[in-house]
Order: sequence, then C-alpha cells, then structure tokens
Amino acid sequence: MADGAGTRADLVTWRLLGANNRELGRSPIWYPGWDSCIEAVHVLRRDIGAVASAITAVAAPGGVWSWQLTVGGKPVAVASRPYHRHRECTYNLSHFVAAVPAARIMTEPCVLERR
Repeated sequence: MADGAGTRADLVTWRLLGANNRELGRSPIWYPGWDSCIEAVHVLRRDIGAVASAITAVAAPGGVWSWQLTVGGKPVAVASRPYHRHRECTYNLSHFVAAVPAARIMTEPCVLERR
C-alpha cells in the first residue's frame, strides 16, 4: 500500500470458527490494526439482530452461491467459501448468524503465515 499505510502483512482480519474449527464466515475487509478489527467484531455482535442478508449467485463455472450481511448498507460479514447449493448457503448463513452472539472473542491476535 502507498503512503505509509503498511503492507498486507500489517493488516488484521477476523473469522468465525465453529466447534469443529471450520470457518463459518469472515470479515469482508482487512483492518489497519487489532483495535479496529476487534471493534468491528463488537459492532457485528451488537447489531446482529439488525443485519440484512443477501444470498447471491456467483458467476463461476457450475454456478455457486454466497452470502453477505450488511448493516446500513455496509458489508459486515461474508461467506468463507462458495456453496454449490442454494439451501447449503442459506443453512450456513443461518448457522453463522446464530453463532455470532455466543462466539468467544480472542484477546490477542493469532498470527497465520504462509509457508
């Protein structure tokens, strides 16, 4: 990134994992630091009852589905992967929304690096 904003390695994002450690959903953006990322998680938790959801067909070979949550038109969460069936996408969206209020929020970042 230009203007001293840092590199992607300096950025932080969040993801929600299920009990089996499978990713249920994630942030639609990368944040410039830990504090702004955690604030976004708290906003999502606070506003989970007011989110608008959209399930869309993704232009890809074979056709796949994805979901997105917004608050006030601003994206706050997205599907972590594409789904081959609309009903799978719908089910996983509802599973994500149900999991948000009880999700444990980490107190420090988990650093993942590419090998």
